[in-house]
Amino acid sequence: FFFFFSSRRRHTRCREVSWARRCVQETGIISQHAKLAQYNPSLGLRGSRLAVVYPEFIQFEVKSIFIAALEAVEEGITPLPCIELPMISSAKEFTIVKKVITEIAIETGAQDKIKFQVGALIEIPRAALTTNELAKVADFLQFGSNDLTQMTCGFSHEDSQLIIDKYVENGVYFKDPFVSLDECGVGHLMKISINQAKQAKKNISIGISGSHAYDPASINLCQKIGVTELSCLSNRVPMAKIAAAQAALAAEKSSQLHMEQYLSLIHI
Repeated sequence: FFFFFSSRRRHTRCREVSWARRCVQETGIISQHAKLAQYNPSLGLRGSRLAVVYPEFIQFEVKSIFIAALEAVEEGITPLPCIELPMISSAKEFTIVKKVITEIAIETGAQDKIKFQVGALIEIPRAALTTNELAKVADFLQFGSNDLTQMTCGFSHEDSQLIIDKYVENGVYFKDPFVSLDECGVGHLMKISINQAKQAKKNISIGISGSHAYDPASINLCQKIGVTELSCLSNRVPMAKIAAAQAALAAEKSSQLHMEQYLSLIHI
């Protein structure tokens, strides 16, 4: 559901194309585009917000998913569609979009034939702080670490490199927070979020996506705070698997060491 409506250049291009084709509906197209234009689209009408304001935008996407899943069933395959809602900020917002998805599942006949899940992508600090409510209505949660870092630290992912480099040089951050998770800030927020979610729904699946999902230091932190799934580009999967295995072994070794220390105290 990542749609952007931003630049004036697109507005001009839309006008030129419409004029060239002598489109009767030119005025409607231009006025609608002008209505959707934004100065800061990354924090504007995108993700699940678009689905709330204009639900028709996601209807064809979701319908395609369910039709494909039904066709897979006919071919003897058992699909498990996992639909993730980005830019979620509250449980109420999630429920509104999920209702649209459920209605399409009923319309296509997938409701009783396809086992599907609807989860929330945690990119907004407000969502991270209200996972006790989100976990009750979502089938799974996943941290979109790039946007969560951007909104928590207040850095633009696109044009803050000069600032970040200077901050790392001066020890404000240990590493670039877009490369390795900021443990004291973003990592701590994730820990609070996971604890709240687990209290609301003990076995809820919690993952992370973004550049941090294949960074060894970030994966090690995720192992400690309870993240159980990683989502990254296919060419980064081997790196992520190795880092995840190393983090799991380190956690197991640490657990054994603590147990040995505990047993020695009992013996004394």
